[in-house]
Amino acid sequence: MDASRVQKIREDMERADARRLQPHFIAQFFEEAFKLLGGTLREREPKRFEITHVPATIRNRDRALGRGLPVLTRYERITFEKTLINVPGKPMAAFVCPGHPLLDSTLDLILERNRDMLRQGHHPDRRDRLL
Repeated sequence: MDASRVQKIREDMERADARRLQPHFIAQFFEEAFKLLGGTLREREPKRFEITHVPATIRNRDRALGRGLPVLTRYERITFEKTLINVPGKPMAAFVCPGHPLLDSTLDLILERNRDMLRQGHHPDRRDRLL
């Protein structure tokens, strides 16, 4: 491979990485949305959380969506970072990322509740927030 081809591949990989959803963005959205929907989430280790209560609205939405594994009533540990799934001496964590039923159900409820605001778009004088 010549140097220009290697440079092109490197640039393509950098662009793909920049477009990827970053774990901290997913975590920030999920924490706020989950609490808004009545869930209880507590950090137990750095970037690892325990969910003691998943609201029925989220569990019911998962059943309505009918994708994959069911949403549980509680999670001993969750994380948004793949490297933190298995931490020595700690419970294994569920990896919450796009496609996980807990995140998908939470996102679907937030979108449903804010659909009108999303259709209106952003107005500089409005201070409304989705969450």
